[in-house]
Amino acid sequence: MSQMLTSSLTLLVGIVSLYIFGSFMMDGLKKSSVDIFSSMGTFKLTEANLHILMIKLFGTIVLLLTPLIITIIATSMLS
Repeated sequence: MSQMLTSSLTLLVGIVSLYIFGSFMMDGLKKSSVDIFSSMGTFKLTEANLHILMIKLFGTIVLLLTPLIITIIATSMLS
């Protein structure tokens, strides 16, 4: 029973966190997509540029998912 309550609480907090941070996450994805697609015609694919692009995309994903992950981890640790 206790594990079901903990899982339900974590799920509920995750949903509320998505409701709160969802617009921030979607705006970040939109800006990142516009940036990537606007430079697609002039982008020269080299090994160095690919490395820079991957680091930039990884940083964007980490930045956008951090609020959700921190909230879920904090909730699971506190309950």
